[in-house]
Amino acid sequence: MPSEDRRALVRSLAAASTAMTRADPREMAEQLRRAWRASKDPSLAGIYELLLTATPSEALAGDDPGERAHAWRQRAMRARGEPLELQVLLAEPWHPNVPELERLQLLSRWTPDPLLAGAMVERLRLALAPRERLGGTQIIADTIRLLAAQRDPRQLDTLELLARDAGLSSELRRQLQAAIAGLRAVSLTPLDASARAALAPLEQRARAQRREQAARAALLDAVHADPDADEPRLVYADWLTSRGDPRGEFITLQLERSARPTTAPSARERAPSARERELLRRHEAEWTGVLHSVLSAEGRVFERGFIAAGSIEAAKLDRDLIQAGSWSTLRSLDGHVPIQLLSWGRLHRLRTLHGFLSLERFVELRAAGRLEAVEHYECSLADPNLRFDTPLGLRSLLVRRALDEQLRALLSSPACARLEQLGVYYEPERLGGSARRWTGDHRERPSLRDRYQLLSAELPAHVLGLRMLDAETSRASRPRGCELNFTRDEHGQLSRVRLDLHDKPSQAHLPPHARTGEVAGSLEPLATQLTRVTLGEVVAEYDRGQLETELRALAHAHPGCVLALD
Repeated sequence: MPSEDRRALVRSLAAASTAMTRADPREMAEQLRRAWRASKDPSLAGIYELLLTATPSEALAGDDPGERAHAWRQRAMRARGEPLELQVLLAEPWHPNVPELERLQLLSRWTPDPLLAGAMVERLRLALAPRERLGGTQIIADTIRLLAAQRDPRQLDTLELLARDAGLSSELRRQLQAAIAGLRAVSLTPLDASARAALAPLEQRARAQRREQAARAALLDAVHADPDADEPRLVYADWLTSRGDPRGEFITLQLERSARPTTAPSARERAPSARERELLRRHEAEWTGVLHSVLSAEGRVFERGFIAAGSIEAAKLDRDLIQAGSWSTLRSLDGHVPIQLLSWGRLHRLRTLHGFLSLERFVELRAAGRLEAVEHYECSLADPNLRFDTPLGLRSLLVRRALDEQLRALLSSPACARLEQLGVYYEPERLGGSARRWTGDHRERPSLRDRYQLLSAELPAHVLGLRMLDAETSRASRPRGCELNFTRDEHGQLSRVRLDLHDKPSQAHLPPHARTGEVAGSLEPLATQLTRVTLGEVVAEYDRGQLETELRALAHAHPGCVLALD
């Protein structure tokens, strides 16, 4: 490096140290990145990432994913490569309103940046989620190109490992090898004594930050080691609060709410407070931690200050992620759940498992001492050779792809011993009597009436409830359409039903009154067997007032039936 360039490097480091002393993180980050761009020294990249991620930034505006996607685009276009904005943008999950290719193009404004390089490597380590597979090759290719443009030699080892993946196409392998060759050609400029002296205040701050990270990690490890205990969470919350970290307040608020009696408080008292919601809106990505990159933005639930439920949207998880301690606080898991996670992940607290449909593998995992705490499970009965001779020890079982004969065999088998609730999927009828296209076995009888008639007669007496979900539901943790929950009356009959109406995406063209009429009409064939209909949650896509009117008329026409409104 020419002497003038070395002097410029020293000036940048000195300016970064001065900005840090003045509590000007924006200038500090800009000058430190400028120094890294000149030298490509790995230690500078590490200090830059460490100090940048420890600097608070303004969260994106918006409560729902669509609003936040709009805010993401506006922020990316306005920021023009400012370092402090990058960590906020990288933390926000994918959303269809900002397609991945556009997202990558906007992020390229930060090139070159070591924080962006690390994010692109992590993106390549994750397989594409199903929603991204259309155009997925282009997404991967653009990610490789963007990574190569960062010219960060620290990423060489990971790229070389990825290039050895036998499943790569020849074109993607060629692009990876080109990126590897480009990074090998990057010229590094070691820091001389003057540069080291200018960097010293920043290194001192970085060492303090590493000590704080180690203390934080130890407290988190204590939470993950005993996720059912409140004490480690309280200790962690106190430590965070003493440092002005808002997560301490969040954990405390959620622990206070969870300590209230489950039967005494009203629904309002059980619901998260406005302060909880505001804190989570601003910090959800950060507090989801390493799982943020693989859990859908929809369906995340925090309990007692930590992630407790989520849906996996990555088709493949690497070994480091599978072994992460953050899985230990999960009580409910849905989505594309890989066998490797169930075999090796820290899921001893998991109570609900959806999205892993192989009953045979589930039984094998239980026999091997895994998933012993799971009480609620979803499986497929598509395999006609399935055996049901092993007691599952479940409280509820949700089944997909079930022929009548398979259902009968299941219900009369040891697998259902101690079962309290059975769940099935049904195909509702559209207005005019035509059913939506059924994607299951053509021999199934998936209508609401057929499912109910069969199961109300065949369900063993010890199974007290029947859950029926619209077949359009792809994630059991996020039902679509009309959900029906039947319970037994004093005579043991499944005559009481609660209706909850969720989002209905495939019929967005239907006005609310039409959707509402469809729901009320679907109950008509069952009315003679019902003694009580309870109307629960109703989203805005339905006309609740109209539905109440139609259900009252239904109850009036069948004197043995009573309508109750939550």
